[in-house]
Amino acid sequence: MSKMPSQEELNRLFSYDPSTGILTRKISRTNNVAVGDPVGSNNGNGYLRTSIYKKDFYVHRIVWKMIYNLEPDAIDHGNHKKSDNRLANLSGSTHGDNHKNILLKANNTSGICGVFFHKKARKWQASIKLNGSKSIYLGIYDTIFEAAAVRIKANYKYNFHSNHGKTL
Repeated sequence: MSKMPSQEELNRLFSYDPSTGILTRKISRTNNVAVGDPVGSNNGNGYLRTSIYKKDFYVHRIVWKMIYNLEPDAIDHGNHKKSDNRLANLSGSTHGDNHKNILLKANNTSGICGVFFHKKARKWQASIKLNGSKSIYLGIYDTIFEAAAVRIKANYKYNFHSNHGKTL
């Protein structure tokens, strides 16, 4: 992505409703868009994206800069809905912290993030990843419930988001 325009310029171009998360145009620069039109189209991954002066930007990043005049490494959508740009759903973070709020992976077989059946031991293993890569072994347990309890405790210890490992 390109360098973001200034907070002043973004507030000149757009209006933002923090309760709905909708960004609208204050200025019409082409015949294709009108003043008051919602800003952003799906980028194919669920995020809303728009173009400013022929450069692409994510709507959630525009919103964050308009409100706080900051450009954090990452912006987390707390409820995992990538097009939900309500201010209450957004939080600035680092990439590492953003990994503390991810959806349950589609290939997960236990239904619990960080818990899997260890075939050789015929027991349940728990682990947790920090900073998106460093895996910490949390032990091996007779039941899925024991492994899940240990993983949930680790989520609290390492400040994972309460929505981490959930499904949409």
